[in-house]
Parts: sequence; structure tokens; C-alpha cells
Amino acid sequence: MKGNDEMKTKTIKMIGYRIEGYVNFNFWGGGEGEGKMQSFDILHPEMTLEEVYEVLNQGINDNGFGVESFNSAYGSIYELYENNVTEFVDDFEIEPTKEKPFKCGFFDENINGRMVRNI
Repeated sequence: MKGNDEMKTKTIKMIGYRIEGYVNFNFWGGGEGEGKMQSFDILHPEMTLEEVYEVLNQGINDNGFGVESFNSAYGSIYELYENNVTEFVDDFEIEPTKEKPFKCGFFDENINGRMVRNI
């Protein structure tokens, strides 16, 4: 059997962005904590990084823990490609505001977002 000495090239398509990180929150009944949030995807490859920052708050979540309120979130933004291939783009740190509260994955109608199942 002959080996192939040439490198093969495959192309994968960018399908959006993956967000991973942590949240700082207030417990019901008092006290503060920090936890890993459920990762989420923003399936808009046409968005610029600045546009992703504008909708980031919509996916920030407590991974189903159920907290009284959020104080801040921080983590990383990755470009997301087919077959779950990711490439690091930037780190983020944000705080919720009255205009942009953390929405726990309840994305606006015009945003195609999804929560990533933890394995």
C-alpha cells in the first residue's frame, strides 16, 4: 500500500460564536457566589465582534442553579465552526444593566442563539 505524501486540505465553515465563562451572583437569602455558566452559541457568522458584545447579555446564565441576581460575568468568545471546532477570539467581562439584563438564554427574536449541552 502506498502512502500519500501530500497534505490534504479540508475547509470548514464558520457558523457563529461560542461563549464560555463564569458568573458572579447573589444567593437567595444572602451571600455571594461564583459558578460556571452553561456555554452558549450565537449562530450569526456575519456578526462582527462588536455586534456579539451587544447581544452577549442575552445568553449569560446561572447554569440552572437559580440565583437571586447577577453581579457580573466573565469568560471567552470563540469563533464557532462546523463540527464544533472553535478558535479563541477574545475575553470578556460584563455587568448587567437595567437596559441589558442577563437573560439566561432567552434570546431576542432576531437572535439565533442556543444553549450548549454540557457533557
